[in-house]
Amino acid sequence: RTKLTQEAGALLASSLASVSADSEAHTAQHVAALVAALHTEVPAHTRGPCGKGGSASGASASVRAPGRGAVVLLEQLCELVSPLKPEPEYFLMLIKSPTQEEFIRGAMTKNPYASTEVGPLMRDVKNHICRTLDMHGLVEDDHGMELLVAGKIVALSLPIAQVAQQVWALASASTPTPRTMGTPSLQARREGGA
Repeated sequence: RTKLTQEAGALLASSLASVSADSEAHTAQHVAALVAALHTEVPAHTRGPCGKGGSASGASASVRAPGRGAVVLLEQLCELVSPLKPEPEYFLMLIKSPTQEEFIRGAMTKNPYASTEVGPLMRDVKNHICRTLDMHGLVEDDHGMELLVAGKIVALSLPIAQVAQQVWALASASTPTPRTMGTPSLQARREGGA
């Protein structure tokens, strides 16, 4: 692949997306065209049971395997039928706990922090806190700091979006007061999601 073919592919994909996004009728026509193109790309004699190549007798030595065109057509078909949803952005208010002032120097001054800038996982939040507060020794240590969300310790391997939806949102819905999210040394308040 060259840069030119990637740019051409991106332009073609955006053109096709704009045509199919106009209405349901255009989308249905686009799906029908992709299915028809897929049938011409993968001839009937190469399609066996469950999409496997070859005939019923198993003689498939001279059968041509579907090429890159079939893969591209299937990718476009999948994008039309089930488009990818963009990851929501969450804003995190990171505030150091007053009980930890003596132990941890520095402050989280750029509140709120966007989850898109911090990273997708709670581990990324911990690492961002460690880097910001010059605690570089804890960046690689997953056991040196725990994150609390709504008073619950959360695993660092969890995505921020999942924690926001399953822990933060549930706690916020049951209590009108702001809940805190943070570590034993830091507290963070999550504000709204976009």
